[in-house]
Amino acid sequence: MAKDVLLSILRKDSAVNRDLICGRTAHFKSADWNDLLERALKYGLFPAFYEHLMKMKLDNIPRDFLLELKALYAFNLKRNILLERESLAALSFLKDAGIPSIPLKGPITARYIYGDLAFRRTSCDLDFLIKPEHFKKAAALLTDAGWISAEKGEETFSYKFALKFAGQISFTRKTDSSLGTLVLDLHKDLLELFMFASLKDFWNNAREIDLDGNKVLMPSNESLLVYFSLLSMSLNIRYIYDVGVIVSKCRDAINWRRIASSPAYSRHRTSVYFAIKNARELFACDIPEDFLKAVRPNAAKRLVLTAWINKTALIHKPLSKVYNSRVYGKIWYYFVASLLYSENLFGCVNIVIKKIFYRGFRLGMLLR
Repeated sequence: MAKDVLLSILRKDSAVNRDLICGRTAHFKSADWNDLLERALKYGLFPAFYEHLMKMKLDNIPRDFLLELKALYAFNLKRNILLERESLAALSFLKDAGIPSIPLKGPITARYIYGDLAFRRTSCDLDFLIKPEHFKKAAALLTDAGWISAEKGEETFSYKFALKFAGQISFTRKTDSSLGTLVLDLHKDLLELFMFASLKDFWNNAREIDLDGNKVLMPSNESLLVYFSLLSMSLNIRYIYDVGVIVSKCRDAINWRRIASSPAYSRHRTSVYFAIKNARELFACDIPEDFLKAVRPNAAKRLVLTAWINKTALIHKPLSKVYNSRVYGKIWYYFVASLLYSENLFGCVNIVIKKIFYRGFRLGMLLR
């Protein structure tokens, strides 16, 4: 019951279902309200849930429930403000050194997509994309500015290996704020999840946006939609919600034909298909039907992947021991995700081999 209420409130057409939601919550007991709050937290969607709930003005919400949800909302906003400040400072620092960088996810992307820092829960780390030719200089500048590399120096084997096979290096720095230790993941590529994202498209179509007088590079709407679709393939319902918000906000500005036909997105279209299909089912976002047909994978691939990527899996993964088990995770990581991002069987096998090699190395480094 709590699951249905949460998803109903988060839907784009939730106002139409207000009476139905009121009817369901009228029979809620204390355990049901606790379950509702737990799900909103586990899904990472409590800020958007709070916003929708306030707009609906339901009469039967327990005061304690609302106060706790409001406190979480306020804490998230405070943290996002601090993260945005740190993010803008780091971006400006790199820009002044002649190094363009694109924020991935994080508070700046959240503000662009949602129009408000408060509406999205962001993680406690920052992710910047840097052009490969600028990476060494950027890493050196960050080190000189007090950031500490997790890989113990650029001449070490682990540093070189992580950069080659993960496409990123993590840096940390202690802050004077309540954020504590801040993590900055510097990417020269997007290989960590073996997503094969098109960096050429990321850079060629990036444009500057203005955030309170700060000029920040932002990926095109097409790149954002593809990127968040790829992220959502970890069965993360929060990213599915992001996809729905991007589609709702930018529907008329998105070049749907480019995503459907450009060779740059050939590996990504299956992920986009499943992301927007589930965003429509769960959150009622308006997807162009002809586009959905254009990116739909072949019947065999669709049949196999639908058994893994579906509404039920997205809803239950955050709270299920089965979906979070090591066995399920291994099958997903090595087979399902590889099939998802490959164009053929040979490509799938090739990705699996790369994953086994990379995982084996990381385990070896931990055991040393």
